[in-house]
Amino acid sequence: MSTLTQTQPARAVPAGRLLSVPLAATFLAEFSSLTSFFLLLSVMPMLAAAAGSGSSGAGLITGSLLLGTVAAEAAAAAAIRRFGYRAVLGAGAVLLGVPALVLLVPEPQAVMVSVSFVRGLGFGLSGVTTGALTARLLPPEIGRA
Repeated sequence: MSTLTQTQPARAVPAGRLLSVPLAATFLAEFSSLTSFFLLLSVMPMLAAAAGSGSSGAGLITGSLLLGTVAAEAAAAAAIRRFGYRAVLGAGAVLLGVPALVLLVPEPQAVMVSVSFVRGLGFGLSGVTTGALTARLLPPEIGRA
């Protein structure tokens, strides 16, 4: 009788754990920042319209939010190199969350535009930092296919 021997196929799944505690914490930070961002995204133009700004005021608020986001994304890599992931992520969370407290009382349009810009800065910092952390914390075997 002959015997057929087979070699075991290479593992398609990495041997180490995919989800570590730091990676789970990064996912939680990313989920929290995205939730904070999107909760006010649709409300801000409504607040502008209710304050009498009309559609141009709503567009200005949304534009300032996007401008802040792009500016922060451009500066995030340098900030991470200089201050580290934890400090930049903390600053992004503070810039994203704290200015929203100003909106608890009715404010003029200039204040709403400023709040949107600062929240955009926070969102840009948080988004770039959590994305970079996710890429850094994943096992190296994930990138090899």
